[in-house]
Amino acid sequence: VFFDTTVHAGDRKAHLVLSLENTENQALRDGMAASVGIPLEIRHGALTVPKESVLNDGLEKVVFVADGDAFVKKAVKTGMEGFGKLEVKEGLDVGSEVVVSGAPSLLLSLKSQEGSLVVGHGHAH
Repeated sequence: VFFDTTVHAGDRKAHLVLSLENTENQALRDGMAASVGIPLEIRHGALTVPKESVLNDGLEKVVFVADGDAFVKKAVKTGMEGFGKLEVKEGLDVGSEVVVSGAPSLLLSLKSQEGSLVVGHGHAH
């Protein structure tokens, strides 16, 4: 095993050379490249959600949580990210059902509804 700790400026990559058994269908070939995630810290018992369920809404991060037949927008504070997951440090309870694939559409729909609720221009005549 060899790990080059120098990050190359052009492609921002470092080289890692290691020895692996290549027994299953000889899927690995000489000279192949791979992207590898190396966890620098592991938090056991952390509350995580799929990364795509967390949206940026202005200056805050939000998720949509199932509440009966509706969805409620909740502001969350996130932490570590890795392997397609985001740690949620605040704003979400364990066991909450979060929207994943339709979350961006829900946010757009909510913003459009909020916009339609604005009537007039801020004062009475």
